[in-house]
Amino acid sequence: MASAQLVADPAVTDAAAQKDTLPYVVEKAGPGAPNVSPVDSDGFVTLAFAPVANGAQEPGWLVLRPREGVWNWQAVQSLRMHIQNAMPWALTLLLQLEDEKGQQLQATLALPPSGPFALGLPLQATLPLQMGMRAGPVIPWVAKDAATGLVETTTGTIDTAHIKAVRIGMPPPGAEQKIRLGKLFLAPIGTDDLRDAYTDIVDAWGQYTRSDWPGKYHLPTKIARALAANAPEEVQRAEAARLQKGASATAGSSNG
Repeated sequence: MASAQLVADPAVTDAAAQKDTLPYVVEKAGPGAPNVSPVDSDGFVTLAFAPVANGAQEPGWLVLRPREGVWNWQAVQSLRMHIQNAMPWALTLLLQLEDEKGQQLQATLALPPSGPFALGLPLQATLPLQMGMRAGPVIPWVAKDAATGLVETTTGTIDTAHIKAVRIGMPPPGAEQKIRLGKLFLAPIGTDDLRDAYTDIVDAWGQYTRSDWPGKYHLPTKIARALAANAPEEVQRAEAARLQKGASATAGSSNG
């Protein structure tokens, strides 16, 4: 793990360049703690969560702790991680942050099968309802040509100036399940992943902007044609009469 790009310090942009002097200690916790592969050519490690022989129900965790002291993340809004579900079905991912007083921020999400993407974890309790939504954006989506996503629901509270642990885990599975984990890093100061995830989530015509599909309208003229084609007959007749009247007026002025 010494060369993995697992970064939890804004001053370290690439932990692989730090060799054995990483800003954290890697631990495992729980009977179902994952086996961790060597770093692959993409800079990811694979976390393999296996069934627990004695039937224990406690989650298994990969734990990152500061090498010394605590992390002060007061200046940022979220923790980000490059992650990928390595299975062809959705997996339950557990995330925890803990401060030095033992307070926790927790999240549980369904991690869909997809390519690698940057998952943002807000450093505060949040719900989609707080943003006027019943559910958050479907992850992942593409923003600025990069696959991204957001943990939509977090619970608990932490002192972000005194973070002592980051935990990434999974409930005990019935069969081995794998996720790929790359760099952990902090969002740049001044950015707000939570706000950005919900800003302009629908376009002017009420279409969801975080994905595309056959038949989705992209041009105002196409929208106008579709609306006209599906308008009530009386509206279509009135529009035809308006156009005919305009054409007659134009012809009359030309003859004059």
